Amino acid sequence: MRRLVWLSLLVVMMPLTATAQETRGNISGTVRDAQGVVPGASVTVTNVDTNISQRLVTNESGYYEAPLLNPGPYTVTIEMAGFRKATRANIVLGVGQQVSVPFMLEVGNFTEEVTVRAEAPLLDTTSVSSGSNFNTHLVEALPMFSNMPITLSRFSASINVNDQQTQVSQGSPSSQRKEL
Repeated sequence: MRRLVWLSLLVVMMPLTATAQETRGNISGTVRDAQGVVPGASVTVTNVDTNISQRLVTNESGYYEAPLLNPGPYTVTIEMAGFRKATRANIVLGVGQQVSVPFMLEVGNFTEEVTVRAEAPLLDTTSVSSGSNFNTHLVEALPMFSNMPITLSRFSASINVNDQQTQVSQGSPSSQRKEL
């Protein structure tokens, strides 16, 4: 009887302990300056091994949290207009660990960068080619003398048509039929 009670208790408790095993961790912190907290700062948490980034924004209390991160080395970068960019590298996150990474931003110069790129499209000047596409409706609407699609080439751009050539026909469809 006693074994049955212990076995029942073990069966009930085993799934509960299995669900409590979390392998991921969190990185969080508060961003401050000399005046207090900094809301709206851009936070980038990057896994150094996989180069996967998670982008966040600090809330009204200057707090950020990157949840459910895989264990490994991370870099955290904070950016905010009017402040210097702040970066912390070599943050090692362990299994199920909560790491607090606070930042103190320093006032920096406001810089604006404008990049204008104008590139001409690449042209292949070594060969000449042209082509025409004919859809079914266009082909059916064209009057053809011999029902030969090769005669459609006469309508392509850059084709010099010699009207003095004799048109060769395969004959009319009725003359090709033989009755048995």
